[in-house]
Order: sequence, then structure tokens, then C-alpha cells
Amino acid sequence: SVTEVYLLLDKMMSNPRNFLSDKRKDLYYGQLRFPSYKLYDRDDQLSIITDAYSQMTSEESSKMILVSGYSGTGKSALIEHARPILKTKNAHIIYGKFDQLQQAEPFVAIIDAFNDFFDKAKKGGPKYIQRIKTAIFEAIGSEVGVLTNFFPRLCQVLGSPVAD
Repeated sequence: SVTEVYLLLDKMMSNPRNFLSDKRKDLYYGQLRFPSYKLYDRDDQLSIITDAYSQMTSEESSKMILVSGYSGTGKSALIEHARPILKTKNAHIIYGKFDQLQQAEPFVAIIDAFNDFFDKAKKGGPKYIQRIKTAIFEAIGSEVGVLTNFFPRLCQVLGSPVAD
């Protein structure tokens, strides 16, 4: 109410030292601060992701989990917290971000995600690259040239471009 505001202002004017401070430690007093490494109230979503991965691996098929939502809702933070859990289960985690300013380029988030994967695969060493290469050829066979057109960095894993 107006009366409460008036009384509070009156207290501030009569004894400003109680309300104002120039001490460095008081700079953050009254501010709500959250550590960036902590994830709040997302246990249900983390469980959904880990359960979905467990179900996917029990079916022995290639599938993916897509996380979507409005800007600023913590999708990236959720995936970053799921990453160590899923890595212990030998999951390959790749992600790309959709940027509304890049709408003219179709599938930009998917292309970015796979480009990131191919870059990491290249750093994984010859045995790892060979495993990925074998899995791609077994899954796609002679149609792999179509993928190299869509994902040029795939050539880093496969070697020279495959004719389509």
C-alpha cells in the first residue's frame, strides 16, 4: 500500500546506513543468483531422456532423441547434464541448434549436429573411424553418396567422396 511505501521510505531517509552500503561483500545482497553448473527441477526430464535411451538400446535399432522447446527454456543445459549419464552407457551425443536467423538454410541444426559428430569422429583415431565407416556402409550401402552431398564433412570419415 501507499502507506507502507511511505513508512519504508521514511525509515530509509532517517537512517540510510541501514539500507545503503559501499562494502564489496554487499554488492550481491538481495540478488537472486543461480550457479550455472546446477540444474533445477529437471529430474523428470533427465529420467525421460535416460529411459528413452535405455529403451532404444534394448531394441537394437538406430534411433535418436530430439529435444525441442522455446528459446531460453534450458534445453542445452538439460542435454549437458544428460551427457555424462549417457556417456557411461556408450551413447553418441550430438546436438545442433536451430537459429531463426538461419532459416534460409534447411536442416541447419541437423547438419551442424552431424558435422560436430564427424569432427569428433576424426579425432577418435583410426579404429574408431573404421567402426563408424563400417556402420555407415552397412546401414546405407551404395546410397552413401547422397549423404556426402548433404553432409560434406562425412568425407572426413569415409575418405574420398563417394559417387552418387
